[in-house]
Amino acid sequence: MKKEKEDKNVVVQSAHTRLAGIFDLDEVLQAGSGKCWEMGYFWSETEHTEKQKSSGEELTIEWNCWKKVDNYYRFYINVIFNILRYNKVIVEKDGEKKEMGRGEIEITVKSVLEKDYNHMFDKSPIGKFIRVLYELMVLKDRTSRMEGNLLKETYELNEVLKESIGQMIRENRKYY
Repeated sequence: MKKEKEDKNVVVQSAHTRLAGIFDLDEVLQAGSGKCWEMGYFWSETEHTEKQKSSGEELTIEWNCWKKVDNYYRFYINVIFNILRYNKVIVEKDGEKKEMGRGEIEITVKSVLEKDYNHMFDKSPIGKFIRVLYELMVLKDRTSRMEGNLLKETYELNEVLKESIGQMIRENRKYY
C-alpha cells in the first residue's frame, strides 16, 4: 500500500476499464450508484462535463464516494468516467427499438483509507506521538484488515461497472 499522507493510505492507485461498443450510459451509472448505496456509501457527482466534437460527444463524469466505517476509519472511492466518440444509436432488443449510445468508455477507480478523520490526535505534538504509537501497537492488524475490506469493495464496484458495460456490448450487436 502506498502512503499518500500519514492519515491516508492509498489502497487502489488506479483500476482501469476500457471498452468500446454500444452501451446505455444511464444504466451504467445506475448500476454503479446502486452498488455504492448497497455497500453503504454516500456519493456526490463532483464533475460532469460534455463537449460536442465532430466525432461525437466527449463526457467526463467524476464521483466521490465515502463511507464512515467507525470513529477512526473512513473509506473513499473515486470513480472517473471518460466517454469518447459517444453517438446516439437505435438498438433492437427483444423486438423493441431502444435508444442507446455507441462510443468508447474508460472507467478509473481509486480508493483511499483515511485514518483519524476526526483529527482526535492532531491537536498537539504529544497527541501526534500517541497516535503513531497507537497505530503501530494497537491498530496495525486492524488497519490491514480495513485496507483489505476497502480493496474488496473497490474491486466489487469496478466489476459491477465493467460487467454492466460488457453485458450491454455483448447483447447489442444489431443497431440502426
